Amino acid sequence: MVLLPSPPCAPESTEPRVRAHWVPPQPGWVKLNTDGSYIAATGAAGGGMILRDDRGEIIYNACRELRTCDNALDAELAACREGLELALHRSNLPILVELDSAEAVSMITAREMDRSSHRALIEEIRRLAGSDAREISFTLCSHLQNGISHELAAYGRRTPRTAVWLTAGMDFVVNLALAEKPP
Repeated sequence: MVLLPSPPCAPESTEPRVRAHWVPPQPGWVKLNTDGSYIAATGAAGGGMILRDDRGEIIYNACRELRTCDNALDAELAACREGLELALHRSNLPILVELDSAEAVSMITAREMDRSSHRALIEEIRRLAGSDAREISFTLCSHLQNGISHELAAYGRRTPRTAVWLTAGMDFVVNLALAEKPP
């Protein structure tokens, strides 16, 4: 596992801020974006994930109702675990996993054993990442660069629904992915 610095979201200037969006992985890699959604008042949670290649083509996207989360970090980690497990079956290329939770990325990439209440999820993610010969890296991204997985997580929480779409998806996913495709 490798922790990579997140790409800048927008240049620092006095000009109007440019909306940051998804940045494709380097050629020969795929990128997995995952996100969790959690509502403390109700305990409702969902996970969203999308795997794309370096041209922005959707390999798969999914949403999931998460029934065993106690907080937002649980939802983030559960979505990451689910997304990575699916990604390992949908591509043979190296995987860059992006999350918008600094705490989750820090916990996953830490060298020491996790002793928190999230230990089981952390260990499962590490086991999945270490079970394959290809390179799998985890990095932090801006919430603005994680829009599709965010929407999928909210959809999984709200509906509640668990579904996987291969090479396409619901209209809002396809439209957002097309808008984010590199030129």
